[in-house]
Amino acid sequence: MNFFIAPILAFFLQLAPPPPSPCVEGDINLDGKIDGSDVAFVLAFWGTPFQRADLDKNGIVGGGDLGLLLLFWHDCLVGKT
Repeated sequence: MNFFIAPILAFFLQLAPPPPSPCVEGDINLDGKIDGSDVAFVLAFWGTPFQRADLDKNGIVGGGDLGLLLLFWHDCLVGKT
């Protein structure tokens, strides 16, 4: 991700309220599911304090967050199993 766009994207994502979803934890891009796009966010913000991608709440996006995201990986659309 372009280093000039990442801070702007982070700002707007932190302003957006999360949509109703049964699986909010791990849905970093707020599309209602956990998938490769969420992994891309973790990798794009690796080493930064981006709160939405900091799933282990240690203050920095890193390996622990990627591990948790892989643990949460599943389809979170309402009505899907």
